[in-house]
Amino acid sequence: MDSSSVPYPALPAEMPAEGAKTAASGLDNFVEWKRSQGFLNLPPADTLKNELSRLRSMTGEFIPVDAALGNAREDLDLVSRSGVAALFQKYKYLPADRTGPPLLDALWEAMEGIDVGAIDDTSVSREVKDKIYSPTTDYMKQQARLYNTYQHLIVIPVDYAQYARNPAVDIATLRSFFFGPIGTKTLSSYFAANSFFHYALLEGWISDWVRLPSSPPASQTSGSGDLVRAALQGSTVNCAQFMGPDGTVTQDRATVVIIPPFGGTGATRSHDVTFQWQGRQVRYQGQICFFDCKAPSDATFAIDPLEYNVGTAIHELGHTLFGLPDRYGTSADHYGHDYVGAYDMMSNSGSKKLFNAHDRMKLGWMEPRIIHLGHNPRRVYKMKASEAYSDSAVVIYSDLSPDEYWIVENRSKDADIWGADPGFPQSGLCVWWVNAVDDVIILINQHHAGDKPLSQPQPELPEDPLFNGAVPEAFLFPQWEPGAVFMRKVSAPGQFTSFEV
Repeated sequence: MDSSSVPYPALPAEMPAEGAKTAASGLDNFVEWKRSQGFLNLPPADTLKNELSRLRSMTGEFIPVDAALGNAREDLDLVSRSGVAALFQKYKYLPADRTGPPLLDALWEAMEGIDVGAIDDTSVSREVKDKIYSPTTDYMKQQARLYNTYQHLIVIPVDYAQYARNPAVDIATLRSFFFGPIGTKTLSSYFAANSFFHYALLEGWISDWVRLPSSPPASQTSGSGDLVRAALQGSTVNCAQFMGPDGTVTQDRATVVIIPPFGGTGATRSHDVTFQWQGRQVRYQGQICFFDCKAPSDATFAIDPLEYNVGTAIHELGHTLFGLPDRYGTSADHYGHDYVGAYDMMSNSGSKKLFNAHDRMKLGWMEPRIIHLGHNPRRVYKMKASEAYSDSAVVIYSDLSPDEYWIVENRSKDADIWGADPGFPQSGLCVWWVNAVDDVIILINQHHAGDKPLSQPQPELPEDPLFNGAVPEAFLFPQWEPGAVFMRKVSAPGQFTSFEV
């Protein structure tokens, strides 16, 4: 048996100014969260104090408030055309004066519009808010008690004679891939960034390689119960620490990940299997995640043997840990179309990116305010990037069309301080249409925004679907026309952007 546990996220030694600011806030929140959960294995107070002091010393150059606002006002046209981030780049070398706020904060305040986090949504009923914010699928509801807690993983690499093990994958490699420090290419870093420190992969048990039968039936290479039983039975992880009084290991006690050396596949399956372990009968009940390392037949088997498949790993763990559905394919569940393309982690693009704002909201990692059409006045709203700010998305809802709503988020690759969103295709406003009845999500294309969501003709999203200022105004039709939304004054993409609705 091998175990790995880290007491708190290890943050990068150097990062951009806003990144350091967000990291300091995230670390504060993380420590408080750990304390509230009753986990007291925190580093000494001086260690935390020094880490926070280091981060806060990196939060950038300061100039007096009046000077910052004066400089910004001279370039108001630049604010509206190119975004505040461009001004930040322009003025970042000004002499430091640490008596004032960070320049980026001053520029944000100078930008037209009100922060979406300041929207008054008290007119929205509790019933509607529950419909919008609460987990949707049965499995998400079942997992709700798990996915904001301290998650235990059992990781089991397996091999066969005809599918030899990848010699580049050892316990140290697996530990690093799953549980490495924040700010690195690890799953723990990804989920910390994705959840704004609500969720962490902080403890796991890694088995030695398990040799399975040399001539397995096809079922043992396809994620079947036979494969699961053989893997668990041969595992060197101490199952006793996860068993209930009746000898059952359930997913709230531990989640199993099995890694074969086939190269490039992945799956999530629900299993209820019984196996023998150290002379006693053990039962496992729960979802099991499968994804492969590079096959040893691959000429580059030693180069990123697990990282190359990280998109598949995250996608499958999205199913396993959080109950998120597939959002790709042309089945009846998707109305015969793929409406998210490469812009959603739960699509089939295979690239590493953050979960969309809808899924992060359903998981409790974001709680966007609601623009209640007919109750909130038409005005310009400004948004920070959802890569770095948990209060950066907004829901648009109409009483005239109660079974659907829109979620708008600002995605900016420049704001990806954690390296968690590199596979997102482009920056801009994402407008997600949500069917609240069956949880179907569609990314609205800026060039076809007037098409009713379920009537868009393309089987795949075309290029350039995000709102990036190329289309400054557009109607967003609901499935039924009453309650249509008219967006205008859509600004250029950046760490800060704005629109009127």
